[in-house]
Amino acid sequence: MKNALTILLFLTLASLSNAQTGSTDSLEKEEPVFELFMAQDAPKFIGGDAAMAKFIRENLVMPDTFVETRVLVEFVVESDSSVSQVQISKRLAGSIPPEQAQACIDVVQMSSGKWIPAHQRNKPVRCRLTLPISFR
Repeated sequence: MKNALTILLFLTLASLSNAQTGSTDSLEKEEPVFELFMAQDAPKFIGGDAAMAKFIRENLVMPDTFVETRVLVEFVVESDSSVSQVQISKRLAGSIPPEQAQACIDVVQMSSGKWIPAHQRNKPVRCRLTLPISFR
């Protein structure tokens, strides 16, 4: 029993070690992504929520036809204030017309560099956010 537990512990540590030292050169793979509730200081849009709402209103390209709905866009604010991994929430992905989903993805990608990154122990860190965008 003790040997089985030791082997299980070793395999777990080995898999964690491989996950952290993968062969990719991308910074995005090396740094952990914090969930919003885990970061000491959450990421913020430069200028605050009002500035973000204005940015979305001015830059969202409305498709010719759209469904009145609220689209949830998930993305990561990187430690350098850029955004990555932009996608529509998997819960809603099938119910949003493709042109409408792409418009939301595009406007979030355009916001790259307009964020103050999350901080953990006074260091900028990557953090996952979900942004609702309403169509009315």
